[in-house]
Amino acid sequence: MDIKLQHLKNLVMIAMADGILDPMEHEFILEKASQLEISKKELNKIIKEAEEATNSIQQNTLDRDEQLADAILMAVIDGDIHKNEVKVIRELGRILGFTEKYIDEILQKSYNLWNRTSQ
Repeated sequence: MDIKLQHLKNLVMIAMADGILDPMEHEFILEKASQLEISKKELNKIIKEAEEATNSIQQNTLDRDEQLADAILMAVIDGDIHKNEVKVIRELGRILGFTEKYIDEILQKSYNLWNRTSQ
């Protein structure tokens, strides 16, 4: 499977983990799809699969720091981190080779920073 497609699928899974695709999450996904040159048709298919919970985190360690950063941004962008989003990010982080402690630290720091800058 294409690495860019896997990355976008992972982001959609995180966005949908709390059961809601927030407008800010949707906008981020649209921007990332455009950057990755993924068509609107393919993006709609990815979102539909996520709504039907047929996706799972895809293994891909290329650009692992960027993938984790994007995943965390996706989780905090709506101002709240749902427990299901944390679960998916931990799974992705583990697949990417990060420790749970590191993931939790980065997630908390990012959440705190996001909340300070969005106020």
